[in-house]
Amino acid sequence: MRLWVLLLLLWVPCFAWADDATELDLGHQMAPLFEKDKTISRDLRVLAPLQAMVDRMAPATGRALPYRIEGIVQSEQVNAMTLPGGHIYVYQGLLDMGLSRDQMAGVLGHEMAHAALSHGYKRLREASAARRLGHRLHGFNTLNALLLDGVGRRYEYQADAYGTRYATAAGYDPAGLLEALQRIQHLETVRPGVMARLLATHPPTAERIDRLKTQLKSR
Repeated sequence: MRLWVLLLLLWVPCFAWADDATELDLGHQMAPLFEKDKTISRDLRVLAPLQAMVDRMAPATGRALPYRIEGIVQSEQVNAMTLPGGHIYVYQGLLDMGLSRDQMAGVLGHEMAHAALSHGYKRLREASAARRLGHRLHGFNTLNALLLDGVGRRYEYQADAYGTRYATAAGYDPAGLLEALQRIQHLETVRPGVMARLLATHPPTAERIDRLKTQLKSR
């Protein structure tokens, strides 16, 4: 682990928030750690349409981060990952689902919400604080909290809600993320292997669907 990252992870428990530059730097430093054991495609023919969706939704976030699709992780896993500051990775398995434009916008809005609401930074801060108190499992470190364990259920629910708002504000179908989750729920039954990573780091899909249905009904 680079010394800069180690020092920052020891420092973050002292603060409830960080400025944009700090989160951007943290995400930039974490990106190589995330990518080191993965094959990443940066084919602009694939990235450009996704980036166009992100750019269209960015004003709705209320936070001027450079939300960026960094690459496509060459894995059949159905998942996406956002590092602090708006560094977004999409897994090939998610693209292979053939989601509609509105459904993909809902998924990307969810990822943008993680950055806009500082979920990754907050999760690292919480994990670092727990580590200082000695509340950790064998082999656990603060990077595992985000790269392996995700941001936590409450933040995933919040990202669903805000991501749907971003997509709606940008003119996409408000039901896009809901429909994507319904398709993901079907995959959990027919192809559980490709869903393993998502299920390990996210709340039950059925609960996410129920919450989004309630949100859409209240509009």
